[in-house]
Parts: sequence; C-alpha cells; structure tokens
Amino acid sequence: PSAIWPVKASSERNPTTPYRARFSLAYVVAAALVEGAVGLAQFAPDRFGPEGVRDPAIAGLLPRIAVRIDPDLTAAYPAAWPARLVVALADGRVVRAGGDVARGNAENPAPLAELRAKARALIEPRYGAATADAVFDAVLAMDEVPDVAALM
Repeated sequence: PSAIWPVKASSERNPTTPYRARFSLAYVVAAALVEGAVGLAQFAPDRFGPEGVRDPAIAGLLPRIAVRIDPDLTAAYPAAWPARLVVALADGRVVRAGGDVARGNAENPAPLAELRAKARALIEPRYGAATADAVFDAVLAMDEVPDVAALM
C-alpha cells in the first residue's frame, strides 16, 4: 500500500464566498454528502457569509473532512486523474469509492439525459425551458449544420 501524506489545512476549509467554495474540496464533499448534489444551487451567494458556510449540516462536516495526497495516484497523472473517497459512518461501516477518470470525459462519458438535465439547469432559469431545449438540440446537431452561424 502507498503512503498517504496529509495536506496542510486549507484556508478554504470553511469558504466565505461562492468563488472560494469552488476551490474547497472539503466544501464540495460536504455539500455532496448532505445534499446529494453539487450544482449551481450549492454555490449560491446566500449560502456563505463572513464566518463561512451558513448551512449548519454542511458547516458541521467541514472540520471532519481530511484531504490527503496519495503519491501513487499522483503518479498516474496525466494519463488518469484518479481520486478516492473514504467515508467512515457513525455505525462503524466504511464506504469507499473512487475513479480514475472524471465523469464527462471521453473515457467516462455522462449519459445524454444527464447532460440535457445539466444544460437545462444552467440555461432554463434565465432563458426558459424552450430555449434550453433548443440550444441543447442545436448543439447535438452541430455536425449536421452547414453553417455554424445558424446556431447563433
């Protein structure tokens, strides 16, 4: 087994802004564990304040999350971008997960329905459902369009 080296405590362990939260692995993991998703909603400005994360469930997990560097995983880069997650539950069980390629890469593609849902979540609040669907369908048909100006 490889040695696992602790990472210095991050000043972003309890981010005070959405921008800082995007770079806080502790925040992203805590939000995913508590809410089951990490999307635009998890980075809304009202979720952060001068003291950090406002949601008590997420804030309570932050000090319990440890980030470590595994030299064996680092050595696999750039051929792979591996990551591992270990969660110790209160009942004593340990859950492990991980992967070598992020979801959405060519080697680990996301299902089309998932991509459509993400596009809708990003586009629909500002431009409506019909526009979101039209944009997604246009992107899917991009290789069939003789002039890309038609997409604009």
